[in-house]
Amino acid sequence: MNAPRHFTERVAKPGAIIVKVDYPFAIERLDDTYRVIDGRTDALVKETDSLSSAAGTLGMEAKRVRQAAKTRRRPCIRCTKTFFSEGSHHRTCDTCRHI
Repeated sequence: MNAPRHFTERVAKPGAIIVKVDYPFAIERLDDTYRVIDGRTDALVKETDSLSSAAGTLGMEAKRVRQAAKTRRRPCIRCTKTFFSEGSHHRTCDTCRHI
């Protein structure tokens, strides 16, 4: 996902360089540390000396946000009871899935 230009300009702190963006998160390098920033709230998620550690955190957090966006209430295709579905692939409730 490409981040809007204003996002990267807003997230970067003075003297920091944006290394990687996976909207809404970004990794910025400031001196010898890498910081994972949540662009929605400008909150610091993690600060580390390792780019690979920061990139791992960035990937996990971005995946969690994308997954949460897909989660919604859907009707079960077997019993029609509504349940929280993890995405379009998840169409049966837990009860019906274990029958």
